[in-house]
Amino acid sequence: MLEFSLLPDTLVSVAAIDDTFDIDTSISDKKSTHIFDQNNKPNHLDGTREIVILDSVKSGSSRSSKSNIITQLIEPLFNILQIKFKYVATESAQFITEFSGKLSDNGKYLIIFLSGDTSISEFINGIEADKKLDIAILNLPLGTGNAFCHSIGIHDTIDAMEKLLFGEELEFQLFNATFSENSILVHNGERRPIKNRIFFVVASWALHASLVAESDSPEMRKFGGARFSMAAQNILKKNPSYYGRLCIHDQVSDTDDITQEEFSYFVLAAVSRFEKQFVISPKSSAMNSDLYLVSFEYQSDPDDTMTIMQEAYDNGSHINNKKVNYKKISKSETVELTVLTSDTSLNNICVDGSIVELGGDRRLQVSYVGSSIHNTVLKFIA
Repeated sequence: MLEFSLLPDTLVSVAAIDDTFDIDTSISDKKSTHIFDQNNKPNHLDGTREIVILDSVKSGSSRSSKSNIITQLIEPLFNILQIKFKYVATESAQFITEFSGKLSDNGKYLIIFLSGDTSISEFINGIEADKKLDIAILNLPLGTGNAFCHSIGIHDTIDAMEKLLFGEELEFQLFNATFSENSILVHNGERRPIKNRIFFVVASWALHASLVAESDSPEMRKFGGARFSMAAQNILKKNPSYYGRLCIHDQVSDTDDITQEEFSYFVLAAVSRFEKQFVISPKSSAMNSDLYLVSFEYQSDPDDTMTIMQEAYDNGSHINNKKVNYKKISKSETVELTVLTSDTSLNNICVDGSIVELGGDRRLQVSYVGSSIHNTVLKFIA
């Protein structure tokens, strides 16, 4: 039997019996036992996919040499199970997008991300239109929020390893955010024009987008996940109102639902959780094509806003608050938001952690895409 640990409270032991392996894992108070059969591997480990571990080394608040996930967990486990892989570490802010664009045409890949949600978004949006690819993605949650992982039941590294060895391929549910002319993507310290961006977690405006924008500085990132609540407190001291026009168009019935009001909060959620305990949209699922709009009108007392936000930590009980609008957006519906304020600081849109400053007539349009973009099929392991 071989044993190795990643952290003081994490232990993995593997015992080989012919072509099977008994794998025991324990982390904190959680223990599990599985049998991995070399002759009955899941599809994503059947040898037809090239396996790449893509390490976004700046993800999260810190990395410790004492808990190197590659040398202390992945490498010994993969060697025992005879899983071949290539390790790639990011070298620049543009590395992931550029790496995505360099994948071989007609290639089949399993990309294992050591990162948060935004790195996966960069990868997806870097896929080139003229290539035909089949890509499966597994995420080890090393970012600050890890919304996608927490929403599909991957709360730690051991969860991710169990999904890798015993999980299945599921179709990504992708959405397209289209922006009005002269809009600017602000990401990794750079500014560049943008017309659209694919997302799989969230598109937001108002308080959520403002706090993501404010928390994205190197100084704030040092605080890890706490930076989001810190940014929210800073914004609520000013307590701005976000005035906009919302139109939900149903393509099947050719009808429009139009509202115009001052908002405090506006989120289109494709997943249920933004953090492990922060359940923003209990009815959302990464497995289906529905978005959910979570919004509420301007609250003149910022304490009322904070009360609603705290309710999200109570297993998403905020959706029962009479002040909150919680609406399902089906794949046949298109959401169009027009920001009706000239204050540029209130024009920010958050798309999976990236910030877009709306230009022109300050308009955002969101629609369902499916599980493929261009000629590439995208799946995730869960």
